[in-house]
Amino acid sequence: MDTARKNGYGSKTVIDILNRKKRIIHRNSLTTLYEQAVDVQNKRVGITRDEQIISSIRKTFKENGLVVVESSRKSQLKNLLTSPKDKKNKHEKCGIYKIACSHCNKIYIGQTKRPVLTRLQEHTKEAAKASKNTAMHVRSNVARHIFTEGHNITSGDLEVIKEVDSLRKLDVCESLEISRVNEELLMNSDSGNGYTWLFSLLR
Repeated sequence: MDTARKNGYGSKTVIDILNRKKRIIHRNSLTTLYEQAVDVQNKRVGITRDEQIISSIRKTFKENGLVVVESSRKSQLKNLLTSPKDKKNKHEKCGIYKIACSHCNKIYIGQTKRPVLTRLQEHTKEAAKASKNTAMHVRSNVARHIFTEGHNITSGDLEVIKEVDSLRKLDVCESLEISRVNEELLMNSDSGNGYTWLFSLLR
């Protein structure tokens, strides 16, 4: 205190500084939060309990001043380094799809809210029924193409060109993709329910 006064500091200023320091010491004794923020060398990294993972990276982490501790929490290193969601197979996707006949240049653009492979199977099943009953009315343009041209369409001719989650956007996206294909190549008999003349400006 005497040293502080000799250097021009008042008693109140010195007491305030001492009290502030005491509060910091007391706060740090109650939690490790502030210590970890200051002392990076002692930072701990929680990893889901997996001996193979821990043993292989413990040394590397230690060299960088990090201590590995086991944890059962889900949001730890193992999960952060890997994708929590499995990627969908291309035939499990839904949205706007394209079928390009491998026997000719014809293209069909369609939409589906279910896996695209399921929709293709519906096209091919309708074509198979039509071949057994020639008087049957064929609604699907793809089925009509298979039936009348005798072309075999498989999953290799199928592609999801735009994943669409919103049901309101399906019609517009389908019509937009139809407008991008040369009319002479289209199996589609119309421009879809979402067509607008504005699409012509995009060609």
